[in-house]
Amino acid sequence: MLFDGGKFVCNPHRLVPEECIIYSFGVNYDITFDEDAFARWGCTNHMFEIKKKTYDDMYNRASKVGTLHHVGVDYADDEDNNMKSLPTLMKELGHSHLDILKFDIEGGEWTVFPALFEDCDPDNPLFDQILVEVHYTKTWDQIISFYEGFTKCGYRLFAKDWNGYCLDNCVELCWVHHTALPLADIVRSNLDKIEA
Repeated sequence: MLFDGGKFVCNPHRLVPEECIIYSFGVNYDITFDEDAFARWGCTNHMFEIKKKTYDDMYNRASKVGTLHHVGVDYADDEDNNMKSLPTLMKELGHSHLDILKFDIEGGEWTVFPALFEDCDPDNPLFDQILVEVHYTKTWDQIISFYEGFTKCGYRLFAKDWNGYCLDNCVELCWVHHTALPLADIVRSNLDKIEA
């Protein structure tokens, strides 16, 4: 559904069929990405939706391609509002690494990602790829800091797509971790040797 902004996967041939794990937050009524990932690679899909009516409406369709969870994601656990941090959710679901992390949480990315950036290990990522709809409702300094957080944690931007629903203030960004690009690392290390 490109009108709501595309989600692109870098090096899809590196996804191991039947072993890949995807978390999708804020699926709303659109699980086409998850359906496609299940059909192509048999990925284990965990979809998250905080809105109860949407969760109820989508449960049967989502259960054909994965598990739909009625919980939202935030920088910290908040049981009163049915929100959990990403580390808590991963621990509860028994995952230490994800192939793809997909976010469409209507501005919530501004609190979730800075918390993740604080503890990241740039050489040992929790996620190979991050696909996120970013809402530009912040100052330029906050936007630059947001981008720098991805870079500090070892991610590289590989695709962007304007979102047709909110052209004036949001964009789809797709990041891949440098360890998920072994060929790029070989080229980079060879260039470093040449320059030395």
